[in-house]
Amino acid sequence: MSQTGPNLPHSFDPPTIGQILDRIFRLFRAHFLLFMRIASVLIAGLVLTYGAFGAAMFASRGFAPAHSRLDPFRVMMVLVPMGFVSGLAFTVIHAVFEAAATHAGLEADLGIKSSFREAYGVALKNAGRYVWLMVLRNLVLSIPILICNAIFGGLALWFFRSGPNLSPAPIFFALPLLFLAYLGCTAYMILMGLRLSLGVPACVAENIPAVEALKRSLGVTKNAMGRIFVVLLVVYAAGYGAFLVLEMVGFAFIGGGALFWSMMHIHPGHMAVAIAIGLAALLFIGAMFLWIAALMAGYAIAFAVLYHDQRRRVDGVASMAPAGEPI
Repeated sequence: MSQTGPNLPHSFDPPTIGQILDRIFRLFRAHFLLFMRIASVLIAGLVLTYGAFGAAMFASRGFAPAHSRLDPFRVMMVLVPMGFVSGLAFTVIHAVFEAAATHAGLEADLGIKSSFREAYGVALKNAGRYVWLMVLRNLVLSIPILICNAIFGGLALWFFRSGPNLSPAPIFFALPLLFLAYLGCTAYMILMGLRLSLGVPACVAENIPAVEALKRSLGVTKNAMGRIFVVLLVVYAAGYGAFLVLEMVGFAFIGGGALFWSMMHIHPGHMAVAIAIGLAALLFIGAMFLWIAALMAGYAIAFAVLYHDQRRRVDGVASMAPAGEPI
């Protein structure tokens, strides 16, 4: 892609990947509390939907005592519709959160102060559009894998019906094809995911319908997949590094506690041990939720910065205000 858009002056110097990453980090640091508040809605939705699904498991006797007989049909009659409802609810919550976080990221990248109420006000105003955008994006990404599953599901059914008279040759040739097909689907999902990654920022910033937002993303990400991939990979690596640190701290805490109990000759069945384990579990779950919120916030900021950068490269700086400093 050319470094100059139709309205782009020759003096325009596109930022390097390092400069983009530096800006993402500075925006994340400057607006950390705002993005944590925005992400708290996603975490609450995650807790509620998983909690509802877990309650359905218990209600259907999915965790039946050893002396009770498990009724698979009863379990499935409860879990299948409950799983669908929980998944649908979380999809709506995630779509609204993504739009709110994206709005906050876009405003922050332009040097404009935003708020929790303003971000979710924008997201809720066109919530149906953002949910539809998420559905369309996921559908586009999953079409090849769905086709592969249908084909190989049909072949598996044919193999099963053929019985013992079936020659092993078809299976011998089908397994490598299955591996190659799923490898191709994975490659497609990664490449198309990069091309559609700026759909939500385009939808929020330009106030356009879902289909147009996906088309807009295809336009602004042309010949920029490598840059986007590297930026997202670094954001993921930073998040994964934070997870490893969190994990090491957790293991050190557990090991220290076990050593303390051993030195104090406290029996593992003691009430104090049970309380300590419960508190440690709650702290670890809370830390995990904080990590998820921070990672989602990092991605939202990254997509906002990448969207503005690509608009300047494709459309030119005359079409939008330059990015301001973090405030």
